[in-house]
Amino acid sequence: MKPRFTQNLLQRRRFIFLILLLCAPLPSKASDSADIGEIQIKGRNEYESLESTGSFATIIKPDKYFDQSKTTSEILSETLGVDVTNLGGEGQLSTVSIRGSSAEQVAVFVDGVRLNSSTFGAVDFSTIPLDAIERIEVIRGATSARFGTDAIGGVINIVTKEAHDKRSIDVKLTGGSFLTLKTAESWSEPFKNGDMTLAHSHRSTAGDFTFKTAAVNMAGGRIGASRTLTRENNRSIAENVLVKGRIRLSENTKISLANDFFWTNREVPGMEEETTLLSPTNPLEAKQEIFRNTSNVLFEIEKFFMDPLSFQSGATFFFDDDHFKDPTPAIGNPIDVTYISYTPEAHAQVMHIASWRSINLASTARGQYRFDHAKDLSPIPSTPTMGSHTRNTGTFFLEEVVGFLGDRLILSPQIRLEKATSRKFRASWRVGLSGKPLPWLTLKSNVQTAYRYPNFSELYYPDQGYLRGNPRLKDEHSLNFDAGFIIGPKYVSLEFSFFQNRIENQIIFVPISATTIEPVNTNKAITNGVEVGISMDPVKQLHLEANYSWMDAKFAGGRLRLPGRPEHKLNVGVRGTIKPVILFGTLHYIGSFPSNTSNTVWISQHTAIDLGTTVKFAKHFFATAEVRDVTNVQIYDARGFPLPRRSYWVTLGAGI
Repeated sequence: MKPRFTQNLLQRRRFIFLILLLCAPLPSKASDSADIGEIQIKGRNEYESLESTGSFATIIKPDKYFDQSKTTSEILSETLGVDVTNLGGEGQLSTVSIRGSSAEQVAVFVDGVRLNSSTFGAVDFSTIPLDAIERIEVIRGATSARFGTDAIGGVINIVTKEAHDKRSIDVKLTGGSFLTLKTAESWSEPFKNGDMTLAHSHRSTAGDFTFKTAAVNMAGGRIGASRTLTRENNRSIAENVLVKGRIRLSENTKISLANDFFWTNREVPGMEEETTLLSPTNPLEAKQEIFRNTSNVLFEIEKFFMDPLSFQSGATFFFDDDHFKDPTPAIGNPIDVTYISYTPEAHAQVMHIASWRSINLASTARGQYRFDHAKDLSPIPSTPTMGSHTRNTGTFFLEEVVGFLGDRLILSPQIRLEKATSRKFRASWRVGLSGKPLPWLTLKSNVQTAYRYPNFSELYYPDQGYLRGNPRLKDEHSLNFDAGFIIGPKYVSLEFSFFQNRIENQIIFVPISATTIEPVNTNKAITNGVEVGISMDPVKQLHLEANYSWMDAKFAGGRLRLPGRPEHKLNVGVRGTIKPVILFGTLHYIGSFPSNTSNTVWISQHTAIDLGTTVKFAKHFFATAEVRDVTNVQIYDARGFPLPRRSYWVTLGAGI
């Protein structure tokens, strides 16, 4: 897995030579946890639910946070088993890890469209506005048997806003520190034979903030007491437009369509050393512009020739245009490169439900074809590029969900057969078991395999003298096990799970010479972990929740920990209501963790506290004031990327 400070390495290509010189000598919430319930297979699709029976999953409903100024990354960072790495303030790169995975080992879907591009793999969650989301499903644990490549750590499925029984209109305006302005508007309308949703969000910020410099350099040497400087070149603007609709052609037949467009233009400050050592002699001028569009059409027949049989087919299209420009990089010649990725995908699926005596059966068969294309280009003739690359992937998926004893015991075996261009034939499997011995107790366990194909930048990144790809890379693959329980009485819920992940051929960028970094397949890594979540409502006006994760992620056969994986993480939230006032607060603790493979440079532990209050009035209106990082501590998620300290936010809005 990549060290956290290299996660945006391929996009920024800045300050690599300094890193080489310094490093070359170094060798959620229990209340929303998904229960097994009854077998709800009929009508299920990627639009509605990606959760697999028996999986440890958390369902996040952003409407719960509509009166706050939170982002998608912030919501996910409070979720059990999830770790978020931010490389700056508002609008800057933000990636997600599940159960100690790398960002590339988390598969991300929006309305059934996979967002993991074939060029870089990792998904930037700063480009996914929270205000356009209806529901987020976080599935913890390997799920490649169902979702294919990248799902070694887990899956994040995002369902955007959709219409319900009544008209819905929401408007929100947020202003805050760093001259930040955010707006969001949405309108959902049901019709006689369908519905329609329109949503738009805007974000703009000057972005610059003061920070305290790190106490050590990249090699671990002390550089004296921290200084307070200004983090510059952080300005950004972003727009998101969502159009979505459903048409019911008959009682059993419907078509769903969605198109989600995102654009951002942002300055890129680079690593801390560029601010502390090179600026203003070497001006910070790096900029990045991203266009992304996802489209989805889904055709469904609920009764396909007979009542227990249903059919669906659909097509998705993903397009991403990422332009990076830096006229004055820290080293080397000016940079001006555009990365273009697009992926059409089509599938057909048949689902059958049957009963035999006291046994319920739900069978799913799915065929799928995916075409990935990526290329890069530059107007500068001397710039080396990856060129154009394609990957064809054909898949057959089969799942059998068997319910015994009135679905109190559910067995769910899955198998996926897949062949991708220039990669080995893959057969991944999963066996899940869920039991409900008591009305308030659910037991779960899963054994599964998973894999990840190297992305095109890892394979073919051009040799620039200090960074290059490796076409000899093997696929990452893993064996995963988890087990646990959920206790869910009316006013208190508790979730506990233990997991173990064994990953082979993991890909890490390492120095292979005194001047060059290259991705290589490393030794086996083993991650053991425990997750505990609790939620309670002791009285009607008070809601309390907390989750804690312990994780031991190490290279096999040694004591070295995997970089970027905190051993301890704790989230605590409280929300109290005395109408018309709501008071809320959160506490986030992350333990120290190494930022390099040799464990000589560490990110310090930190605790952050956020507080806020909301006043609701005139039935549909509200006003909220928030303070983030009340104690003004300096936080680093990755070495070289300081985060903003104390900030202030005000939100006004209405929902009808």
